[in-house]
Amino acid sequence: MKHSLFSWLTVLALVLWACDDEPSSPAPEIDAPELDEHDGPDNVLELPDEQDEELAEVDTLPDESDADLPPDEEQLEELSDVDAVDGEEDESVADHDSDVAVAGDCLSMSFNIHGSPQVYLDFSNNTHVTTEPADYDLALLSPAPPPSFALGPNTLGINLGNEQDFLSVTEAPEDGYGDDSGEPVIGESYKTGGSGTTGFIMSENVYLLQLSDGYAKVTVTQAKSGTFELDYYYSSGRELACDFPD
Repeated sequence: MKHSLFSWLTVLALVLWACDDEPSSPAPEIDAPELDEHDGPDNVLELPDEQDEELAEVDTLPDESDADLPPDEEQLEELSDVDAVDGEEDESVADHDSDVAVAGDCLSMSFNIHGSPQVYLDFSNNTHVTTEPADYDLALLSPAPPPSFALGPNTLGINLGNEQDFLSVTEAPEDGYGDDSGEPVIGESYKTGGSGTTGFIMSENVYLLQLSDGYAKVTVTQAKSGTFELDYYYSSGRELACDFPD
């Protein structure tokens, strides 16, 4: 009886020992929510210190967008100085251009005195008539040969001679003009010899005329068989530069 009780106790002890050595049952698994890369600042990938230093160096490089930033005060002053120099150059060019007269077209006039002993010239209107008008700039009179030029009632003149040719005279002076009360300003000085039949020899003198409505320069280029030709240029101001049109 004792032996049987002991045997049962031994078996029970073994069973209890075996139960203590079995591994405990695993804890139930909990489904953790997956984090999205945009879930917030906590979901930040931590980099090693070496990578942090490399990124810091990249951040110190110059930003290309800085080129779009407005210039600082020193750059603005430099730009202002450059603009000031350009402005002075522009003014200099403008002043130079204002001193240069713009050339107009030189004109020519031709007429014959055999049909009438007098011809009256109007340079501002580029006309000549044989009947004396109330006002005219210059007249060619031939009551007896040789024909002679006379200033109009409101015309004064200067005989420049032939030291300057017609095109070289580009401006009329403000004063120094005379009338025909003494020695005629033009008269017969347009010629130096020859005859009306074979043609007068031209002196090539240039005459400046102060008119009632402006200024004119005149030179007689031909006088033969009663036909006179002259070149002239009229201007409402003293600028008398001109070129012959092609």
